[in-house]
This record gives sequence, C-alpha cells and structure tokens, in this order.
Amino acid sequence: MTCTQFRDALDAYIDQELATDAMEAATANRSVCPSCDRIAARAIETKAAVRRVVIATDVPEGLETRIRAAGAPRWRPWRAVAAAVLFVGLSAGFAMHQRVESRAANAMDQMALRLDGSSAVVLTGTLLCRDCELEHRYGIQAPCKTIGHHGAIATDDGRIWNLVEQKLASELIHNEMLLGRRVEVHGRIFRGARALVIESYRFQS
Repeated sequence: MTCTQFRDALDAYIDQELATDAMEAATANRSVCPSCDRIAARAIETKAAVRRVVIATDVPEGLETRIRAAGAPRWRPWRAVAAAVLFVGLSAGFAMHQRVESRAANAMDQMALRLDGSSAVVLTGTLLCRDCELEHRYGIQAPCKTIGHHGAIATDDGRIWNLVEQKLASELIHNEMLLGRRVEVHGRIFRGARALVIESYRFQS
C-alpha cells in the first residue's frame, strides 16, 4: 500500500472497516512511514477527543427518534450522534461545552478547510521548501539550485499550503534558514488554489 492509498483509506483504517489484507497492508505502511504513522496517530487522538466531547454533552431524550422521523436514511450510530450534537448546539445557542479539547477544535478547523471559497483559519505546520517537497514526493526536479528555495507550510494532514507573496510573508517564503521551523499562522485560506494569505504568525518552540 502506497502512502497515497493509506491516506485515502485512513478513515476506514482507524474505524477498522478495511478487509483483513488491507488492514495488514495499511499497518505495514504505517510501520515504515513516519509521516503516515503521525497522521494516523493524530486522527485516532482527534476521534477520541471528539468522542469525549460527545459523551460529555447531554442529548435531549427522544432526539434520535425525532431525527429518524424526519426521514434520514439508514443512520449509522455515529451519524445519529453527530446529528444529535449539531441539534443540541443549535438549540442551545452552541452552549455545548465551554472547553472543547484543543485537538478536537483543531480537527473542526481542518474540516472547515474542505469547504469551497476562502475561510479565516489558524494553521499550525512546518515550514518547508515547496519545490523540494514536490521533488521528494513526486520526483519533479526542483529548481532551487538556480532560483532558491520557496517556503510553504505543510500541515500534519499531509497538505502543502502555498504562501501568497506579500510583505508579511516574505521572510517565511524566502528565508531558507527558517525551513523546518514549526509555525502558527492566522490568515485566510483559498482551498481551490491551496493558497494562504497571512495576517499574523508566530514560531513555536
């Protein structure tokens, strides 16, 4: 199983819904790829954090029955729980839990990135050279020896976000001494272009 196949099947893998041979292949990939192992570990931790939040939330009696009566087709238990949490959040003015675990909150932010258009986000990732990473992943020859490195942000889910050329982002894009540093960025993300406009940032120790 390749890294791309592993990441495509990640949800089914952590839910143990793959066939036996596929589970074995995914586990084998995880054992030899630190990046895939890290992504899987974060996904498992996030799922556990969300589950703790759900368990800590009081769901109105009879809510699932009302959801089923509304015509939802063949609900899996997790879908019923997700709908219950959403219903409670809306009806109670989003007063579910005053302190949602940070990992769960970050996961919700990452889900928002899948929406079209632009979104205001807070991203945490590692500064790397976009072109060198493309060479590493796909074998594309990087032009860095002639034109220099081009900084980008790689988030822990494996995505690379291009930084839009602007004064505030200039250091992150062009200072190769910063490559490998962890950074938290506030800005707006444009999913279709995999581009990030930076409003502020800070390095993590």
